[in-house]
Amino acid sequence: MPRSPALARPARTLAERIEHDLSELWRGRPDGSFTHDEAVTLVHARMLGLIMDEHDFDPQVPQQIMDDLVADFAVHRLGAVQRALSADREKIDFLAELLAPVPELISAPIVDDGYLAVFSRQA
Repeated sequence: MPRSPALARPARTLAERIEHDLSELWRGRPDGSFTHDEAVTLVHARMLGLIMDEHDFDPQVPQQIMDDLVADFAVHRLGAVQRALSADREKIDFLAELLAPVPELISAPIVDDGYLAVFSRQA
């Protein structure tokens, strides 16, 4: 099985290290099997990697919040020791504004009462 480009170079980030470590673990098993928890951890690591790549490209979020995100991932997915995080009102408001859905999503037909009837009727 060919390696992904991310695995062809040394892991730089926590997400890349997790993907590398899990891939090596699976390759080392006779049947290449993996557990559900390992698969979920890999998916979450890839999502974290995408978020970090986007941040590197267009840093709209302060580095401290990104560091908190990585630390939180390490705690919840890897069982790392939790460090104190300071979630003040300013950070929460900033993230809420940044993550607010665009108006087109809010006014999409899915919010109409007849959504299921319209989109599930036979053609």
